[in-house]
Amino acid sequence: MKLSVLASSSSGNSIYIEHNNFRCLVDAGLTGKKVVENLAQIERDIKDINAIFVTHEHLDHIKGVGILSRRYDIPVYATEGTWRGMEEGLGNIVEKNKKIIEIGDSVEVGTIQLDAYSVLHDALEPCGFTITDGRKKISIATDLGYVTEEVIDALQGSELVILESNYDDELLRYSGYPYALKSRLRSNQGHLSNEDAGKLSVFLVQSGITRIALA
Repeated sequence: MKLSVLASSSSGNSIYIEHNNFRCLVDAGLTGKKVVENLAQIERDIKDINAIFVTHEHLDHIKGVGILSRRYDIPVYATEGTWRGMEEGLGNIVEKNKKIIEIGDSVEVGTIQLDAYSVLHDALEPCGFTITDGRKKISIATDLGYVTEEVIDALQGSELVILESNYDDELLRYSGYPYALKSRLRSNQGHLSNEDAGKLSVFLVQSGITRIALA
């Protein structure tokens, strides 16, 4: 499997994954044009994308999903709650490209198996993903406010973990952000602090995981 983080910030998030001839995106939170440009930078063509998997409905994860699905006839996979939250914002998606996945289920798509696991975040039914080809496993753990046992269990045995590391608590405390935003970021349904990401990283390394990319 090959992976490239196309974008990772509050301005937009997207991850490209390929295995043999199967190519997919996890989230597309940039404009459709920007996703196409970022794929071109790694010498990949949007026309070859077989699926878009969406973690949750926030704009920085879905901004380009609708236009890409319509223009290139790409199926979109998300939980039922995420579909409720994003459907109006995506615009018209043809029925055959609306794919519902359930947390805890394994989905065979192309040459990979995808599993969705629950995360705590201020969205309707947010999830993280693990993706495997039967030999190696990649895990994506972003936009989670708190590390639960379910998250830890999902990440075990991964070849690579894409892990959120969102903010320094001390810098956030004294920043000029509004109080409501600070409270949201620091809540159990917000984002993972650098300190908590560091603690989880140490645990993952001790459990045998050797590759961690901070997002």
